[in-house]
Amino acid sequence: MASVASPRRATALALLIVATLALAAFAAGCGSSSKPAYCGDRTQLQNSFNDLRNISLTSSNGVQQFRTQLQKVQTDATNLINSARSHFQPQTSALRSSLASLQASFQAAVSSPSASTVSTVGTDLSNVGTDVTNLVNATKSSC
Repeated sequence: MASVASPRRATALALLIVATLALAAFAAGCGSSSKPAYCGDRTQLQNSFNDLRNISLTSSNGVQQFRTQLQKVQTDATNLINSARSHFQPQTSALRSSLASLQASFQAAVSSPSASTVSTVGTDLSNVGTDVTNLVNATKSSC
């Protein structure tokens, strides 16, 4: 009897090893992504920028909402810039610059509200939108 059990155990062990290796190979194929790390950062920036564009500065807490969301956009943009900079230097540099301009014009508008300073915020917001779109389009084939 013992001799019959040994071949069965050996076969069962072999099948278990083969199944484990197959499962590990399958999990490795499913778990890994061929997409670069910056793809997730790209999505975060797109979402936070869209949220920023939808804030009305004329609402009762619009200025504070804008300030908070602008900080989120800056954080998400910095993450994307840091992760994609080596591949998309022109686009990340342009985005960094337009965000700095938007931050400055927003601070100027808060400090000294006027038609001119608010208009500059709108222009700078549009420029950031263009630079976000350019970076998203540049990364599209990779993501």
